[in-house]
Amino acid sequence: MEANPSKKWYGLWSAEDMIETSIIDSPTAEDIEMQASALKTHDTFDRLKTIKSPTLIITASHDRLTPKSSMEEIHNEIPNSKFIVIEKAGHSSPLEKAPEVNQAIIDFLKE
Repeated sequence: MEANPSKKWYGLWSAEDMIETSIIDSPTAEDIEMQASALKTHDTFDRLKTIKSPTLIITASHDRLTPKSSMEEIHNEIPNSKFIVIEKAGHSSPLEKAPEVNQAIIDFLKE
């Protein structure tokens, strides 16, 4: 991580940090094709109401890949689900706000 906090995104990641991480473990063309195929062909939305176990749904306020509104729709379909929004975070909220995400999971498991 860069030491210069003024370059950090929400004080946590800089653009350089994110670029470095994506270079180290970048997706292959096959990874991208498989993900695109799954997005086009895998739809289980109509089965969400059948989930019987308590379910934690974590979303992020600035997630562009899976917007908060989409996650709210999922939450509304799953009985007995808990919905948590990680503020000032994007799709990588488990990295961007790891302590907050981890605490949400721990609290949910203690319930």
